[in-house]
Amino acid sequence: MDRKELATPKKVKPIKVKQFTIYLILFIIAVTNVLFFACVDTYHYSTSSRNDQALFQRIALNILNHGEFSGSLNSELFFCPTRPPLYPLLLAGTWKITGTKALLPIRLIQGIAYLLSIFFIFRIAMMLTFGNKTYAFVSALYAALIPDLATTVHPILTEGLTLFFLSLSVFLAVSLRTKIQTSSLVLLGLTLGFLILQRPSFTPIILLFIGYILYYARRTARHLLSIIVLVTIPLIMVITPWIMVNKIKKGSFSPAYTALGHNLMQGIMEKSPSSLQYFMNNYFKTSARNLDRTPYYNKMEQYVASDHAMALSRNAFSPEQNELIYLATLTYIESWWLKPSPPDKVILSDMFLKKAALHWIRNNPSEFSKMVAQNIATLVWGGQPLVYQKVEGPIYVATLTIRLLLYILFFIGTIRLIRARRFALAFFPLTLILYLLIIHAPMHTEPRYFIYAYLFMTLAVPAGLTPSFLKYGQNNSPFSDKYSVVI
Repeated sequence: MDRKELATPKKVKPIKVKQFTIYLILFIIAVTNVLFFACVDTYHYSTSSRNDQALFQRIALNILNHGEFSGSLNSELFFCPTRPPLYPLLLAGTWKITGTKALLPIRLIQGIAYLLSIFFIFRIAMMLTFGNKTYAFVSALYAALIPDLATTVHPILTEGLTLFFLSLSVFLAVSLRTKIQTSSLVLLGLTLGFLILQRPSFTPIILLFIGYILYYARRTARHLLSIIVLVTIPLIMVITPWIMVNKIKKGSFSPAYTALGHNLMQGIMEKSPSSLQYFMNNYFKTSARNLDRTPYYNKMEQYVASDHAMALSRNAFSPEQNELIYLATLTYIESWWLKPSPPDKVILSDMFLKKAALHWIRNNPSEFSKMVAQNIATLVWGGQPLVYQKVEGPIYVATLTIRLLLYILFFIGTIRLIRARRFALAFFPLTLILYLLIIHAPMHTEPRYFIYAYLFMTLAVPAGLTPSFLKYGQNNSPFSDKYSVVI
């Protein structure tokens, strides 16, 4: 008995120290990365700017001061249908609690979310390699070095918290591979609900997580149904209040924000301006904000309700349709200005733009294919690591080098993982890459829409460095029958 009691601390203590040391190293590197790029970013974060950061701040101010989800300032408080609710609500909440309009509290929250995302990558890698701390440490270490991830902390944007909810969702899903627990299923449902309220473009990915869990559960139909219910009910409970607000304010039960038509048309205008030359000139710009828009909105309604083709020719819209496209775009983008349009007009404009864009795509498949290819290149390679502040010189070269090495190591590592039948480590990176490309490539896109993939690509980085990492746990099959169900 005495020998066993003496032996226990000798075995446990080194593991605890080693684990703490790993976390400490990751914390120091990640925080250093965040602080460095925060110092580089000198962008002026003003509520009067015409960008997403200013719009989120204006919505938060109106929630705090008037209880209205609106991007207006000093004007009629129209409901804003172009942005999801969670981030402005969180920003308003931090201002309410702190009693100040400073941005530091939300940045601290985003910093904690970023650090937790790194932690979750470490834990995910640990579970998928059956406890290989070296593999998990290398994976999380590279994630902490990526500038694109560190720069999600400073801007007033949704990317940082989206990384947190997404990494937590994957962590819970992976943990459910070996033990199905009610608490974990409920927490996963809640997390996915918050992910949707943070960034609705991830709504379809819910099916991926549920399918992933069901595949590994391999239980009776009753248990599988229980798993689906325990995930979906908490998710529905989280998003239902926003669904009801949408129904009241804009007449739609959809939890997603209004954006598809505008993003499709904006992508076409950016990558194929020749097809919309009439739109691109200065006609109609000076007087559009002051004219009577009612006749134009009536024409939009007619086009939206009609099943007929919109364009008069293959590559160009008619002059009247171009006028409507411009006014519809103007109506939509006014949500970024201090005096937005009523929500019903924004929704109508977006529906009209969607129909116009889809018609152009059907009649210009080759040009659309080129646009999609260009967007894929934009997403995959990206640009500046900061959203609004340019980085130049050696710093910019370093960020590009880190990103290039990530792709090289991910490519090599994925091939080695597949050959070694360790596909579990490559599943979420490959799936997320494919998902983000499918969702964003057909329309207006920005490099920041793809950074979520960077975090999970690090799961294959250690395998890309050396094949010796794959030797650990080689005989442990992730498809064993050692599963327990606690429902």
